[in-house]
Amino acid sequence: LENDNMFWRLTAQRLLLEARATEVVELLRKKVAGESVASLHALWILHGLGKLDREIHQVALLSASPELRRNAIRALGNSGEDLQLLLDTAAITAEDLGVRREAYIKMAHFDADATLKMAIPRLFQDKTNQQDEWLALALKTAAKNQGIAPFKTRLGSNIMPNPTVELVEGDRPTAWVANTYGNRGGTTFTHASGDGQARSGDKALKIQSERGADAGWLATIPVKPSTEYRLSGWIKTQGVRGAMGALMNVHGMGQTVTQAIKGDQDWTEVEVTFNSGNRDSIQVNCLFGGWGVSTGMAWFDDLSLQELIMEIDDQETGSLVGDATRGKRLFQEHPVASCVRCHQVQGQGGVVGPPLDDIAKRKDAAYIRESLIDPQAAMAEGYPAQVSPMPPFGVLLPPQDVEDLIAYLMTLQTDPPAGSRVAPQTIQFE
Repeated sequence: LENDNMFWRLTAQRLLLEARATEVVELLRKKVAGESVASLHALWILHGLGKLDREIHQVALLSASPELRRNAIRALGNSGEDLQLLLDTAAITAEDLGVRREAYIKMAHFDADATLKMAIPRLFQDKTNQQDEWLALALKTAAKNQGIAPFKTRLGSNIMPNPTVELVEGDRPTAWVANTYGNRGGTTFTHASGDGQARSGDKALKIQSERGADAGWLATIPVKPSTEYRLSGWIKTQGVRGAMGALMNVHGMGQTVTQAIKGDQDWTEVEVTFNSGNRDSIQVNCLFGGWGVSTGMAWFDDLSLQELIMEIDDQETGSLVGDATRGKRLFQEHPVASCVRCHQVQGQGGVVGPPLDDIAKRKDAAYIRESLIDPQAAMAEGYPAQVSPMPPFGVLLPPQDVEDLIAYLMTLQTDPPAGSRVAPQTIQFE
């Protein structure tokens, strides 16, 4: 399993599984904890032998090796215990985006769970998760499989230049340029004004072609990369025939097109949503024709490009008051936030993390809040693990629960019982 050649490592892995070599389980556990080239193979051999217990699985999930963490996530089952193990090891907020991706893919395989239904929209608020195409896709898949309704959004300000096309430079609309892709003749671009020309104000963009054209009014607009936008506008047509008709699109972005309007239609709103991907600017077309030529007349007015901003219904934490009694119950009994699994108070609890009897004497509320919301930000003294095993409560709990936990922890001002300050828990194999 330590061979430099992967072929021989995989061969050894296969032979040990075929032989059902349970006599080497303890050695394999050491290999996983040792974080060597053999760790991945040892992990999967234990998995195949049915000997990958929670203790060593947690070691792999908390490894400093992103590759080992990713494989440990893949080795999780779909039970409630497996979900708890995933959440306990903070993989969903890992710095390594490959680890996050595997965690989000795994989340899509669990049965409907209240904690996941709350966590997924919050995870999607993270700009990194929005901007990485694969993280965003994995989260959307997990949301769908968890039965989460489409995320609530609000529209940002309109960043379309000269959206009502009332501004003029010379005889042309400010920020808009006439552009022809195909023209059989008799095509005119007009900054139309007067009675019946505009939907609002006095002016509209107009394209007219007697013999057929594929053309458009085009504007170049700075955008944020990897951001969701809504493109919309109002279109009126008269005698439009052929090709797609009159529509709006983002130039060079394939199927980022609105509904197309043909024939004789009064003002009709069209829209499309899209992600800007790696672009920091886009070109918006008020398009006539579109992948072919059209004849007739089309008007465009009241144009809009707005960011879609995700909203979470949580109260602002500044308006919340923590309840220490309720926080104590959360500390001791909550299925996700049961801190007592890893921390002792009055000699009761786990020893993965430090005892918390006097936490309020040693740290202030701001430190405690940061530790709950972002466990990776500050590791406890004397607990040198590179990855905190503490769940990211800012994602997994409602803000009120977080405030209740803080209120309870701020009541803990008694020195720990003698002997309760034990060394960090480690896996012993000897």
